[in-house]
Amino acid sequence: MGFAILKQMTKTKSHYWFFVGLIGVLLAAPNATVIKYSLGEIDPFLFNTLRFLAIALITLPFLIKDRKLINKTNFKQAILAGFFMAAAVMSYVWGIKLSQASYVSIVTLITPIIFILLSAKLTGEKISNKSVAGITIAAIGALIIIVLPVALKQSGEFIFYPLATLFILLNCISFPLAMIYFKKSNESGIPMPSLLSISSFVVCISNAMFLGTVKNTQVINGKVIFGIIYSGIVVALISRALNLASYEHIGSVVVSALNYLETLVAILLPIIILDEKLSTEMVIGGILILIGVYVVEYHKSAHHKHHHAFRSH
Repeated sequence: MGFAILKQMTKTKSHYWFFVGLIGVLLAAPNATVIKYSLGEIDPFLFNTLRFLAIALITLPFLIKDRKLINKTNFKQAILAGFFMAAAVMSYVWGIKLSQASYVSIVTLITPIIFILLSAKLTGEKISNKSVAGITIAAIGALIIIVLPVALKQSGEFIFYPLATLFILLNCISFPLAMIYFKKSNESGIPMPSLLSISSFVVCISNAMFLGTVKNTQVINGKVIFGIIYSGIVVALISRALNLASYEHIGSVVVSALNYLETLVAILLPIIILDEKLSTEMVIGGILILIGVYVVEYHKSAHHKHHHAFRSH
């Protein structure tokens, strides 16, 4: 009877953190569309500098309060998390700047696959054969989206953006690495608000280094302010904290499945708001990816257990 109660409690906690992660991805879903909307008025480097400066200043009091908890090991991990996050946000914004918001959302469908594989490699998280099968199906879908149009040299509605694709692929690798090192640093003793503060300062400084290339005439209007508040405070701070907490409790596979839901919503928003188009390859590839995610998620929801908890101090 005691085992049954414990099993039910574990299941309840898993559902709780699943919904925490769900709220996080739904908050972040319009991010690509908002950034595309805001970047018409401001340089990407300045945009990133301002939005992460806002986060750094908001979380600075937590960093000051928790300074005694920082040691050489967890500080190094926090800096690495910030470095990879800086690479992720810079490449993400430039990917959007050089293409379409929907195109970025489609290509980043491979991010959860990379996240699962890197998490297994760097944290020892186990991946079952069914998870591998699901990841493989999803990878095939991603390859259809990216490779097939190039192979067929298709013109028409679908446009392939070579440079933007390179930036997006960099994002697909650097963002999972940032998540993993966030987790490592948090488990080593740095509370989440302070960890986000350190990483935000790193991102802010990294982007500020390129401000010398920015034209003097930059328009800071309502669109830009809205983008800074939403993409900075709502997405990079609140949504990211929810994602990290969820990852800590339910693991990379389930969180990756949630990220596909975010991508699905993100794909639909530019079509509605920015009047962008979806190609046949995007639809076919997206369906295959979602089938792969279902295989992974169905298996993990029945078998996955995760014990670590984020430190709140």
